[in-house]
Amino acid sequence: IVVRSPYVALGYVEAGAEAERAFQPVRGLERFGAAGGRFYHTGDLGRLRWDGLLEFRGRMDAQIKFNGSRLELAEVEAALAAHDSVAECAVLAAAGPDRLVRRLVAYVVPRGDFSPDALRAGLRRRFGKGVPPVTIRTVTGLPRGAGGKVDRRSLAGSGVMPARSIVTRTEREIAALWRELLDVDAVSPDDTFFAAGGHSMLAARLLDRIRERYGIEVSLWKFLVNPTLTGLAGLVEAHAVSTQSVTPTHGG
Repeated sequence: IVVRSPYVALGYVEAGAEAERAFQPVRGLERFGAAGGRFYHTGDLGRLRWDGLLEFRGRMDAQIKFNGSRLELAEVEAALAAHDSVAECAVLAAAGPDRLVRRLVAYVVPRGDFSPDALRAGLRRRFGKGVPPVTIRTVTGLPRGAGGKVDRRSLAGSGVMPARSIVTRTEREIAALWRELLDVDAVSPDDTFFAAGGHSMLAARLLDRIRERYGIEVSLWKFLVNPTLTGLAGLVEAHAVSTQSVTPTHGG
């Protein structure tokens, strides 16, 4: 998809020659009487439908758009790789049914003192609100093709290190609620609700589901202290134990 308009900018501010290619004119438009003007190559793939509407079909490069800002996945990878606890990494974008990016999945080969929360905090400092929620998966190595490049197609199936599996019944039940609300296939017990793609509105809905299922009230501020699957399951189980301890028993 290329935009042609007299209102297209002349280029990016303080950008290199590589970025300026996005503003190069499209050749051969003279045949259609559409020569001249300014151009912007969006990097988006499109399909002209039979009814004349233009359908968005994703990206043709590693650039994503989130909250109105464009972001290069290579920049995210570089920011992660600069951390001492990251040996190497690769980042993929996860889109929803509408083909819009909802989160990033970072596959990281860790070393030393590894902390997913520290990596996410570093990305927020670097990119601000322009970076989507990031799910971090630790892997033993990145799959590579014959040329040595990362094989991104098979990356999702590479040797993922199981951090800690979901064990208790409460964790399994709450994990099902998370998957439904966040529209994801899997969740990690140690990932925070927000890193997995949640936000404050979804957190409120999650706690409503907890109240409906277990008949207990978990306040939002208690959940925010440790907004992980493990933390929420612990609150639910602690409330259950507390309830049992004060429930009177009737002996014969």
